[in-house]
Amino acid sequence: MRLSWKLALSALVLSAPVRPASGEWIRISTSHFELYTTAGEKKGREAIRYFEHVRRFFLEASPARRIPQTPVRIVAFHDDKQFRPYTINEAAFAYYTGARGRDWIVMQDIVAEHFPAALHEYTHLILRHSGLRIPLWLDEGMAELYSTLRPMSNKLIIGDLIPGRMVDLQQQKWLDVAALVAVTHDSPYYNEQKKAGIFYAESWALTHMLVLSPAYRLNFAKFLAELSSGTDFETASRKALGAGAEKLDHDLHFYLTGHPYGVAFDLHLKNTDEDLSVDEVPAFDADLMLADLSVLINKRDEASAVYRRLLQQEPDRPEIEASLGYLALLDKEPAEARRHFAKAFAEGSKDAQMCLDLASLELSTDSTSEAAVIALKRALLWIPDNTQARLLLGETLNNRLDYRGAVEALKPPRPVNLQGDEANEYLLNLAYAYLAQGDVANARQYATEAKKWAVTPDQVSLTALMMSCLNRASNKGCLARFGRQESNDSGKAHSEAPHQAPPI
Repeated sequence: MRLSWKLALSALVLSAPVRPASGEWIRISTSHFELYTTAGEKKGREAIRYFEHVRRFFLEASPARRIPQTPVRIVAFHDDKQFRPYTINEAAFAYYTGARGRDWIVMQDIVAEHFPAALHEYTHLILRHSGLRIPLWLDEGMAELYSTLRPMSNKLIIGDLIPGRMVDLQQQKWLDVAALVAVTHDSPYYNEQKKAGIFYAESWALTHMLVLSPAYRLNFAKFLAELSSGTDFETASRKALGAGAEKLDHDLHFYLTGHPYGVAFDLHLKNTDEDLSVDEVPAFDADLMLADLSVLINKRDEASAVYRRLLQQEPDRPEIEASLGYLALLDKEPAEARRHFAKAFAEGSKDAQMCLDLASLELSTDSTSEAAVIALKRALLWIPDNTQARLLLGETLNNRLDYRGAVEALKPPRPVNLQGDEANEYLLNLAYAYLAQGDVANARQYATEAKKWAVTPDQVSLTALMMSCLNRASNKGCLARFGRQESNDSGKAHSEAPHQAPPI
């Protein structure tokens, strides 16, 4: 009997989340952020107001203006003791991760001197959503630069000097610009602590000069567009900035000796308290949130035990079934994931991303699945602007020969914000739906637009086939061939694998 009670006690300990020792969880929400914290309402309001101001800056004054469609979840602990079980790096005060269609910023605490670490991670989040394809030095350089954002009256100041980075630049041997821009994720300058300091410092300094200096800032957007399109650094810098790596190297040394300062942006910052709600978080919901966070930092066994315990407490909560479904996906068990998702859906889940992922699983075995159509329509009830759900619904309705329905799905009353890889596929599906109904004019319009977004060989080939169909007197056989080729490219998993940005 002694052994049995010890085992029972061990199981109880394993299944219990690490609860904050002081302070209860509260949730402070705006339409753009959802902050869970044990640091108190006053500090929580300060933090969410800060993030709202920074979000406004990115929308109005930065080159990365594509913002997440769902509210960003911020988890801010009271102190290091509470944070430690959920950290991914002992040196990091904050980190960014994302999964299940949601972005997370996790913070050790809400202390002014640690805000730059959180803003660094938020910048990575924004850049990830922007559709920009930028090299490592610029990704980290922009994150460092924007980490200095601070409000002053109705302005935001950007570009304050970072003392630690200045020390690195003064004490360590510099990389020349050509070597700096060649650093990759596998490089010692990114992975080794003694070398990483100068990489981050120079990346910040070069970005500071290109974004804020009078000599380069007017052409930075052109330079960014060149890099994002795949142009190599030397060609992009000469074409957009009128300077190659050697000149930039010289200018950077001179720039830093001139004591560069920040720039103020007048954004007319508004009071976010009007769009703010504060709620106490029940213990059940706090445990669920922490278990979901545990999954994101690869503590799946602990999370699974908490999910099972919570399921026994409230078996009809769809959130638990959804979380168990994502756990099954991580364990490469799609049939089990589909079972959990279907149960959550039947229990009335309002999780748009789960509805989208349920539809993807249904379509993996049946490209005309009616259950997928129903799930996608519910996803769009909660997030009408979700282009991924609209694309998948339009594609599925095309497969079901419901071309009028496909047009309605792909052409909502409000224009869809198309960008990146999804644009070509989205526009081709719309062109296909119009052509199948005999509307050649609209089909040609969208096919021509799709051609502008064709980048990969498959996209180029499929777009060329559509244009060929449009130029034929009879489209029927051509359309059938187009549909077969398109179906070979569909059925991909539309759910996003968990992604974790490197901590600072």
